[in-house]
Amino acid sequence: MTTHTTFSKKIFILTLAAAIPSYVCTLIFLWLIPYSNYAKVLLATLLSLSVFGFAWAIKQQLGFQFQTLSNLVEAIRSGDFTLRGKIRNTNDPLAELIAQINLLSTSLSDQRIASEEAYRLLDKAIAHINVAIFAFNAEDKIKLANPAAGRLFACDYQQLFGQTAEQLGLSNFFSNDQPQLIEHHFPGGTGRWQIRLDSYRDSGMQRKLLFITDLKTVLREEELKAWKNLIKVISHEVNNSLYPISSISQTLTKLVNQHPLDDDWQTDITDGLTVIGERANNLTDFIKRYAKIARLPEPNKQVFSISNLIAHTSILKTNSNDIVIDVNSDKNMQIFADQAMIEQVLINLLKNAIEAGAPVTLSWAEDKQSQWLKITDNGPGISNPANLFVPFYSTKANGSGIGLVLCQQILDKHQGSLNIDNQSEGGCRVLVTLPIISQKVK
Repeated sequence: MTTHTTFSKKIFILTLAAAIPSYVCTLIFLWLIPYSNYAKVLLATLLSLSVFGFAWAIKQQLGFQFQTLSNLVEAIRSGDFTLRGKIRNTNDPLAELIAQINLLSTSLSDQRIASEEAYRLLDKAIAHINVAIFAFNAEDKIKLANPAAGRLFACDYQQLFGQTAEQLGLSNFFSNDQPQLIEHHFPGGTGRWQIRLDSYRDSGMQRKLLFITDLKTVLREEELKAWKNLIKVISHEVNNSLYPISSISQTLTKLVNQHPLDDDWQTDITDGLTVIGERANNLTDFIKRYAKIARLPEPNKQVFSISNLIAHTSILKTNSNDIVIDVNSDKNMQIFADQAMIEQVLINLLKNAIEAGAPVTLSWAEDKQSQWLKITDNGPGISNPANLFVPFYSTKANGSGIGLVLCQQILDKHQGSLNIDNQSEGGCRVLVTLPIISQKVK
């Protein structure tokens, strides 16, 4: 502002200096002509006011124009790109300058919009990545993290901002620039992790960027893909053999019934063909059940209450004497999921728990990070937990080995998890975890 005022004063002085020779000559001429003194004083006064008035008007006009330009530049500097200068005359050099400033403001506005859109896209992409991402500033404090990082520490990821790598126990991972494979316990889970350290630039300086990948999830996804492919092959090959076997056994049964043989032969052949038909049908049903793993649809998520889920779950009605619902559970808890799928998960898990050892306790609750349903039984516990989620594996005499795999897949599609472990006091505990509604509908 001081610079503009000084420049305006210079313009005012220069304008007066340019007018002074003519002004002085005019005054001399006025005093030489034969007018009355009153007329001479009046004309001299008018001439003086005119000279000084126009000089002052030029100074004010320049000040106004420079103040306008200053406001435009100040608005651009502060990030306000909505302010525009008005152009009255396109042939004016000053108007050309204002036009160029307007174009600059428009260009910067477009760039900012593009930058914000790119940031939102990047933010959404990072939010859905299952790799925990940590960006640190110069003091090794977390400047950026994603929801996966929050799940790793069992908290809202925004709570990690400002915490140091030392506080979170991450500083030990800064010593090796090469990817590491480690067994480690984090507040959000224990398992095998890939640690990768990288860098990014902030204000021209290099900062640390840390990636932590849960290899258990990656391996499980690859394992499920392999099982799906295997099931598809088995289904195709077995069905190609079962259909003609079943058809032939039915045809032979009709022929035997139409052309009776000796009673002993009749009975033996009929019984044999019946067994063949039954086994073929059972094997067909067996293959159909496993085909569900390969054809599990995407969930149709909606908000529903836990009370509504409990009311519609048939096993809770037919086995009410074997299932105890914890009275401290929140009856008003809302879930955002595919109700039919979650009901199927609940049925499978409760059925397994009752078969393991009744009575079974069912409870549920939620916190700021997640919602969970817990099932505990009074059975002997799990003898071989390593094979729990392996398709075709079952410790039951008539088990198909599909129930837990199907439950796990359903929960994976809901960004949830299924954990099963033995309790120290006996029995087994099943924990179903789902993201809270605010995370799901975001």
